[in-house]
Order: sequence, then structure tokens, then C-alpha cells
Amino acid sequence: MKRVITASLAIATMASFASASDLNVSVKASLNDTNAIEVAVGATVDFYITGDLTDDLNEGLALVGYNLHFTGGPLPSDTVDIPAGVADCSNPMSGFVKPEGITNPAGFTGTLIGDDLVQVGGAQNTIKNTVANAAFPIGTVLTGIAQPAGCGTAILATGSVTAPVVPGLYTLELSELFANVITDGEIGDVFWATEAAGVGSIGNLAITVIDICPPDNGLVASTPADQQSLWRTAKNIIRIDFGGSVAAVVAGDYEIRELLDAGAYGPDLAASFDMGLEGSTLRIQDLAGTLAHRTWYAVINANPCDGIGDFELQFVVQVGDADGNRFVTPVDVGQINASPLGAVADDSRFDIDGNGFRTAADVGLANAGQGGLPAKPAGH
Repeated sequence: MKRVITASLAIATMASFASASDLNVSVKASLNDTNAIEVAVGATVDFYITGDLTDDLNEGLALVGYNLHFTGGPLPSDTVDIPAGVADCSNPMSGFVKPEGITNPAGFTGTLIGDDLVQVGGAQNTIKNTVANAAFPIGTVLTGIAQPAGCGTAILATGSVTAPVVPGLYTLELSELFANVITDGEIGDVFWATEAAGVGSIGNLAITVIDICPPDNGLVASTPADQQSLWRTAKNIIRIDFGGSVAAVVAGDYEIRELLDAGAYGPDLAASFDMGLEGSTLRIQDLAGTLAHRTWYAVINANPCDGIGDFELQFVVQVGDADGNRFVTPVDVGQINASPLGAVADDSRFDIDGNGFRTAADVGLANAGQGGLPAKPAGH
């Protein structure tokens, strides 16, 4: 593909084989104007490619082409934008696009071969063709492109790539660079003679992909509160309010573990619990009656990137603690016995067996559970 363009232009312009200026190119992130950027997984990374000729022994770029490769995956055919508008020093490459200029058959944005874009770029109408002869190129040549004393740094291309979903370091790489410049002293009489430019430095774009967490809402309150008691033999319920939007609950986000001595924890019991959201409130319920009487447990946020922030809440199971003082005494038994029979709220402390009703069975469970506050395991 490269030989098709360079050969045809060499014949048309009688290009010299003498080496002229070198062309330095650099792939930069549009966001920070550097050759390195850090983005979230799946983010869109806008980029642009600059070109600078190393000296003024020429009259600016006449032709430029190169390949693009992305270590983060295949490049779509529309990776590179098609320049539009009137060609001037701020927008020089529109003169390299058909019909103003000439490109390979696939166009200025390059030919998709495998995962790469090959021969991105094009050439100006240095042969001074007119529409009477051929449909393209028919543009007016702009001198000084990428020339230090002319237009200065040229934007050779713009475009975007999508960051991979796996964190890591990736590179948008430019290779196989070739270019012609207009020969110094040309005035465009009949045609504009050109000569090959040398390949100077190439700066590729390093893209570091990371998991960027949303801002933390932070825990506002819980019911029961931290260090307080759970009171049932089954279906103990905990509500945790975060005071703001919360992402959907995903398995593994929250762990429920028994507190052990020496600051240790037991295995995660979360699989036995129902977890769901009520607005900005997380509702956790022990469906299987997993929690043991007179035992301490922790609810732990195990997902550091869920927009909530780290937390650990600790609860002691005291079956029958109707008044929530962490002790089970005759007072609790009396309160349950005196409360109305029938259906109760899902967090009623008079419902000791978790069946949704206050019955005589709840009185009996509270009576059997009487006792003081068990010591929390050492290290917690």
C-alpha cells in the first residue's frame, strides 16, 4: 500500500531522492497534552498526533503516512477522524483528504489489516491536477505545514480509542512513518517538486488503565446501631443507611463473619443472607437462622470500589432482647408478653422467632435466652 502512493507521487512530481528534513511525530492524549494518561477501565481516550519538521530546508509537508497499533485490542476502522474544513495552518490535513488531496483506496483513516490501521494519512495536490483531468486531487497546496518557520507544529490526525476493561499499561503505537516535503525554493510553477523526509523521533501514547472508584457516600447510620444486639433465633434484620446513591448489591460486596479471639474472623456467612437495596439503605436479613445466640458478628464492606467506603459494624446476638439494651432479663420477657398479639413489622423486637407475628412462642424464646452481655472476643 505504501508503494502505491509514494511511487505515483514520485512520478507525478519528479521527486528527488535526496534526504531533506526529518519529521518528528508524537501521539498525545487530548485531555492532558502528554504521551501518557491514566484512565478508568472502558474509558474513551481521545488522542491527537503532531508532526514537526526538524529544519526549514523545505517548504513543508507534502505527503505523510504511518501505521497505528493498539496493544489494548483491535482498532476499529473509524479510530481516526476525517479532517474537514478549509486547509490552513491550524487545520492543514484537510488538504490531504480526497478530493482535495489523495490517499490510499480506503481513505485518510487508513486500511484495516488485522487489528491495525495501515497507511493513515495522504498527500496534497502537488501535481496541480484539475477536475478536468481527474476527480482528485484538486486542492490548492498549502506550504509551511509542520515547518518551524512556517505553520509550526501540525496536527496530523485526531481520533479516539477505548480503554480495555482489564487494568494495566497499554500503548497506542505509531510505526512505518514515511513523508515527503516540498522542495525548498519551489513556487508551484507547473507542479510542486517534493523530496523524501527522514524519520525523526516517534513518541507513542502510554495508557494506564485503572479501576477508578466513585466518590464514597459514607455510612450514615444502621439499625440496630453498631455494637448493639440482634434479637432473633432466625431472620435477624439489619438496615444500613448510606445517605446517597448506592450501586446494586453484588455477591461478595459485603461479608458477615463471626468475631474470633486474637482479632481473627470466622468464615464468610453472607451466602445465607438476603441482601437488597431500599433506596440508599442496604437491607440484610438472615434467612437461614445462621447466627448463634450470645455470639458476636461483623458486617464488613468487602468492595473498596462500590462508592460507599470501608466500614465494619459489629453486633451481638442476644435472643429475646426486646428493649435493645444488650441484656435479656425478665423485663424483656414481660414486654413481649404484654405486647399485642398478631402481625408485626419486619424489624419488631417483639418477634423473636422471625415469623412476622408476636405469639406466645416469642415469650418462651425470650425467657429461655435470658443472660448478660457476652464478652467480645479479644482483639476486636
